[in-house]
Amino acid sequence: YRMMENVSTTLTLITLVPMAFIGVYGYFIMNSFDRAFTERHEAFARLTDVVQESISAERVIKAFVQEKRQAEEFEKANDNYRQINMKLVKLRSYAWPGMELFVGLAYVIAIGFGGYYCLIGEITLGKFVMFSSYINSLVWPMLALGDSITHGGGAISYSPASLEYSYTTYLDFPCLNLGRSGDTSTMTKDRFEADVMPFHPLNLMIMTGSNSLRTSDIKPQDIINDLTVIRDKCLSHDIRPIFLTLMPINPANIKYAFHTDTDPEWRLKLNLVNGWIRQQDYFIDLEPYFYDAAGQQLDTGFAIDGLHPDIRGKMLMGEIINMHKNKFR
Repeated sequence: YRMMENVSTTLTLITLVPMAFIGVYGYFIMNSFDRAFTERHEAFARLTDVVQESISAERVIKAFVQEKRQAEEFEKANDNYRQINMKLVKLRSYAWPGMELFVGLAYVIAIGFGGYYCLIGEITLGKFVMFSSYINSLVWPMLALGDSITHGGGAISYSPASLEYSYTTYLDFPCLNLGRSGDTSTMTKDRFEADVMPFHPLNLMIMTGSNSLRTSDIKPQDIINDLTVIRDKCLSHDIRPIFLTLMPINPANIKYAFHTDTDPEWRLKLNLVNGWIRQQDYFIDLEPYFYDAAGQQLDTGFAIDGLHPDIRGKMLMGEIINMHKNKFR
C-alpha cells in the first residue's frame, strides 16, 4: 500500500474503493461456504446412516415388509444430499466471478485514471507501470505453489474448486491456490514464471516433492536442487519464500489406492529434504503433526489414500500455518 501511495495518493485512494468491496464480499461469501459445507456434511452423514440402517437391519426390514418405506427413506436422504450439493455448486458459480469483477474494476480504474495522470504529467510512465504491478500484490499478497497436496487431495484428487479440500480455505488470510496435481518438484519449478510471476505476490508458500518421494528415479538432492531454484527465483523478484515441510506418506495405503509401489528409501529422502527446508530463513514445519501413533508413517485418519490429506488433514494444515502468520509480510 505504501509503495502505491508513493506513486500517487489520489490514484491509490481511487483504486482502493473496489478493494474495500472485495473484503466485504469475501466475508459474506466465506460465511456462506461455511454454512453450505456444514449442511453438506450433515446431509452426507444422514445418507450414510440410512444406508447403514438398511444393511444392518436387513432381516428386520424384510420381516416387517418395510422394503418400500426404507427405499423411500433412502431416496429422500439422497435427494436432500443432491439438492444441498447443487446449492453449493450455484454458490461457487458466482463466488469467484464476483471476486474477479471487483478485481477487474480495480484494474479498470487504475488504468483509466493512471493513464490520465500519466498524460497530464502528474506521474511518469514508469511509475504508472509500477503502480499497476502493485495491484496484484495487494489483491493476492499470498500464493500457494505446489503439487496435489496443495492442489486438492482427499481420497479423490479434488481440485481447489472443492474448497473444503484446499488447505487455503482454512487460512485466516486470502491466499490463491496455484497447486497442480501430478507435479514433481521439477515440474513445479519449471512453471514458476508462468504461474507465479503474473501475480508478483509478497509471499509464496511452497510445498512440492511429495510425488518425488514415491519414485526411486528421483533422488533427494534432485528435490533439494529444485527447491533451491524456486527459492532463488523468489528472492530475485522480492518474493518471500515460505517452505512447508513435506508430510510423511503411507506406502501400504498408496499401494491399495493407486496400485503402485513406493520407494523403500522414502523416509531417508523425506528426512534429507525436510532437513534442507528447516535450514531456510522461512519455513513452517508440518511433518511432526501427521504421523500415526507409532510415529512411522502418515496417519490414515488424515489421508485415506496414504498421500493426499482429507478434510481433517487440510484443516490441520490451515491451523498450523495460521499459528505462524508472523513469517509472512
